Amino acid sequence: MSCCLNHKTEMMKTKNILVVMLLTSILWGCGKDEPTVGAEQAFLNKLTGTWAVGSNGVTVDGTDITDQYTAFSIYFNKDKSLKVFEIENGGAAFPEHIDSYIFLNEDFTMIERASDGVVMSLDMKSKTELTIAFSKVPDEPGGRAAGTFGEFEFNLVKE
Repeated sequence: MSCCLNHKTEMMKTKNILVVMLLTSILWGCGKDEPTVGAEQAFLNKLTGTWAVGSNGVTVDGTDITDQYTAFSIYFNKDKSLKVFEIENGGAAFPEHIDSYIFLNEDFTMIERASDGVVMSLDMKSKTELTIAFSKVPDEPGGRAAGTFGEFEFNLVKE
């Protein structure tokens, strides 16, 4: 009888160990998964930060106008629901100090500025190099001041 009692005790110990292992694995598997970052948020994470004029400068219609934008910077936030950028020394190209935008395509290379509907192309050449290009036309026909209207290209580096 002692033999059977020892066998039952061993079986109970083994059963308890298996139950504990099963519960542990279930609880371990129920831990919070890391949230997956969608493609848009991943792009915003790379874009987030302050960008300033780089060595290739700023051009309008192919003419170098970097001297008009030496203190220019643009800061993009990473909030997916509130796409905003802040501008320092935006001149004629960026008339608003704070503006919002929407993406126009699925590869996040085209945005539309909310304040005036200007469509801009974004070319992120690397984690630290960004080109923003857009066309700005005068509201009224007539004379134009150099660097006020035309095909703008801002070659920026991340600070």
